[in-house]
Amino acid sequence: MPSVGQLPGQEDIDKLNKLFNELKQFSESIPCEDEKKWRLAPIGQKPCGGPARYIAYSSTMDTLAFMKKVDQYTSESIKYNQKWKPASNCAVVNPPKLRCENGRPVLY
Repeated sequence: MPSVGQLPGQEDIDKLNKLFNELKQFSESIPCEDEKKWRLAPIGQKPCGGPARYIAYSSTMDTLAFMKKVDQYTSESIKYNQKWKPASNCAVVNPPKLRCENGRPVLY
């Protein structure tokens, strides 16, 4: 049950945000110096289906552990959608391009 003043579903949103921040930290633990060594992973799921967004990761990191966490985030995203039935524009999210900037991956 939400706390006083908390929106319905806020706990689930907080959980998703925490998981995403963990993924982002994992991703940024490797300096981005060569775009050729980086990949994109679809993450989350829009209410109508398809990925909610993409996240960059280095092919030199523990990709198995990273993708396991991506799968966990996507699974929680699907549960959130089923439980709260949020609205969506149903637009297809195409994979962005990636470049390295100041040691970090930048999606554009």
